[in-house]
Amino acid sequence: MILLTDMLKVIGVYKVPENSDASIVEIIVKQPYSEFDLGDITQANENLPRSSWQAPFNEKYLDNEGEKVIGDYYVKPQTNSGITRLLFFIYFLDTNKPLITPYGEFSLPGETIIPERLIGKLPFEDPE
Repeated sequence: MILLTDMLKVIGVYKVPENSDASIVEIIVKQPYSEFDLGDITQANENLPRSSWQAPFNEKYLDNEGEKVIGDYYVKPQTNSGITRLLFFIYFLDTNKPLITPYGEFSLPGETIIPERLIGKLPFEDPE
């Protein structure tokens, strides 16, 4: 039996050089990308109603090794395997609070610089 908490793994949280209010979160989900809604991922903010909590944006789908961008919000990956590796931008992330997902709450590692394998592959675009 697979536990919901086994369905998602947080790989890392990275700084966005172009915007200090934004972070990049890299995750692996043990489901095809077409079977989960990235909009269901958020982080609690006790000062706001849930409808105003931050949501992921400008997602990038990665190959299984996390080396190559194979899709994004506009162009979905050609493959729909049982594993989805992706990253997304999110504003005002607090690494001391868990990430809330359909699979439960997940602790976040401290924010680090973007790994070498991703440099130049993640242009920041403000969603507004």
